[in-house]
Amino acid sequence: MPLQWDRKNRQDREVAARLASVEQMRAEREDATRGHVAETLALLQEWQSNRHRLSRYDTTLITLAAERTRAALVAYRGGGTGRPCGHGTLMAWVPLRPCSKRVAPRSTPASIG
Repeated sequence: MPLQWDRKNRQDREVAARLASVEQMRAEREDATRGHVAETLALLQEWQSNRHRLSRYDTTLITLAAERTRAALVAYRGGGTGRPCGHGTLMAWVPLRPCSKRVAPRSTPASIG
């Protein structure tokens, strides 16, 4: 039969080991939480930047492309090259046509909040 000589010290060591394990797990959890918060903030900042860029794109580039397309169509229909009415050149309008195709899907209001 083994004798329990140092029972109190053995229990203190076990408690200390468990407390150290708990503290280590707590530190790992806090580190993981900080990492997730930093990643989330970076994603949020990127999303806000992209929304701002999309808004600027909608208000400037698409508007300018639509105006340029309209001007080219008016020049083509109205003979903007000095020729009689209705005899404009298609070359002023053809390079803009792919741009007007890109504008068409955005003509509906965006549902981005």
